[in-house]
Amino acid sequence: MRFKEWLLLTHNDSFLSGDHTFAYEYPRSPHHGVMVIANIDKVDAAWAKDSEMHIGAGGSTNTIGNRYDQFGRWLNYKNEPNDRVPRESGEPIKMPFVHYDEKNGKIIFINGRHRMAWLRDHGAKEMAFEVSPESAKAFKRDFE
Repeated sequence: MRFKEWLLLTHNDSFLSGDHTFAYEYPRSPHHGVMVIANIDKVDAAWAKDSEMHIGAGGSTNTIGNRYDQFGRWLNYKNEPNDRVPRESGEPIKMPFVHYDEKNGKIIFINGRHRMAWLRDHGAKEMAFEVSPESAKAFKRDFE
């Protein structure tokens, strides 16, 4: 079943996907983005144009500390003592917040690049992104 087919809007601006819920990073922010379900391979190809920020396969390049591995532990409730934030039961995954620079064809991550990279590397094909309002139309056109 495709991600779009089992995505449900709930009462609190979060989106249920199988066993996981995706939520807006900053739900009450005046800069609240637009939720877009996108093809991870297409997003990754555009993101790879940013050689200083793109995270390589398996978290091999451009990570901040152990955030890549830590997200995997957090997602699976296998936190270690030094992990920053232990996951609470049912806590949603914050959607990566991105801006699409259509002119240069680049994805700019405001937040969430380690989450996206880990999900990409662990078989996700589509996922929810929070996209800046000014780039949402072009992002939908190029990545849905």
